[in-house]
Amino acid sequence: MKRTLTMTLAALLVGATLAAAGTGVVAGTVVNDLGSAVEGARVSLWQDLLCVGYVLSDASGAFAVTDVAEGTYTLRAGLKGVGQAQIEGIVVLADQTTNVGVVTLIGRGPR
Repeated sequence: MKRTLTMTLAALLVGATLAAAGTGVVAGTVVNDLGSAVEGARVSLWQDLLCVGYVLSDASGAFAVTDVAEGTYTLRAGLKGVGQAQIEGIVVLADQTTNVGVVTLIGRGPR
């Protein structure tokens, strides 16, 4: 019994380490069409029609989506009354930060 428990715990630890090892970060800044920082914009990452994570931009418009698995994503950002943006083809690599730069919201956003 003790040996089985030890092996199970070891497998869980190895699995957790492998899962964390293959992740990166997507970062940038959200602004409106006048170039002012947008606080509270929802920034989400999509892969194969599935939202894999989201954050809200801070007071300076900055955001960072962490623990993103390696792969290619579409970024969507928006805030009601301000606008929306979409960037396709964002490549995330393990242990790296992908900086998408400035994300400009246009239009009036979702109503």
